[in-house]
Amino acid sequence: MQAYTPLMICVRCRTPLKTFEEYDSVASLRRSATPRGDLLEVRYLHPPRPEPWDHEPEPGVANVDSEIAMICDFCSSPGPRFLWLTGGKARLLRAMDGGGQVHDFGSSPWAACNTCSAIVRAGNLHMLLDRWRKCSFSLRGANRHQRREEEALIRRMFSAFLNTRPQGPFPIPPSGMAGS
Repeated sequence: MQAYTPLMICVRCRTPLKTFEEYDSVASLRRSATPRGDLLEVRYLHPPRPEPWDHEPEPGVANVDSEIAMICDFCSSPGPRFLWLTGGKARLLRAMDGGGQVHDFGSSPWAACNTCSAIVRAGNLHMLLDRWRKCSFSLRGANRHQRREEEALIRRMFSAFLNTRPQGPFPIPPSGMAGS
């Protein structure tokens, strides 16, 4: 049975955080999403948005009573309406200076707006990427090299998610969710 990964939020602004694990080495990116070596650090970051964050993340575990300011995990639109559960662990490795960074999407639910939920239901990676490109804040001000690098990372992330054969959509209950 798959272990549950708790949802980490910023206790200051109630926004779900992205999880990154730093390892001193990683397996081949082509063959495996398995970290090798020692875990050096776990970091939590705010998701991208048009205006800069006015504070550093203050990580904490969300509980059932937590009020959460949710955004769509695919296009960053506020007020997602649905959750998708991964069919397994969705991990993404990125080699860095001889070591590696693992973005662990874990078994936490992925939030989706109406549009992205329909695209996930269809399992269409290309449409999901098109939607991300249209709505992405992380591409603003980026040069061509940065855009290609970011798009390759997002492509691998969405592909890893879709490869878990996610289950859903499940409606997000209105209680406890800010901005929904």
